[in-house]
Amino acid sequence: MKYGFFRISVVDPGAAAQALNRFLAEHRVVNVDRQFVADGADSFWAFSVAYVDSAAPAAGVPVREADAPRTLAGRPPISFNGGRP
Repeated sequence: MKYGFFRISVVDPGAAAQALNRFLAEHRVVNVDRQFVADGADSFWAFSVAYVDSAAPAAGVPVREADAPRTLAGRPPISFNGGRP
């Protein structure tokens, strides 16, 4: 299993959010952990993404649990628009 790490600014999430979304779409994701770091204008979301390289799921992880949409199902969607409509 491998890990990807992403830092997405709340002030200007643009390119970083697109990079995270592209990464999630291109990899077989096993788990995503997120943490909000409150630091005023420098606040950001930190993401840790566990994934497998091959099309096969990680050892011991059933196929349906290795699929990102199913792993993230039930969690509220994350908006990167800084609260803008």
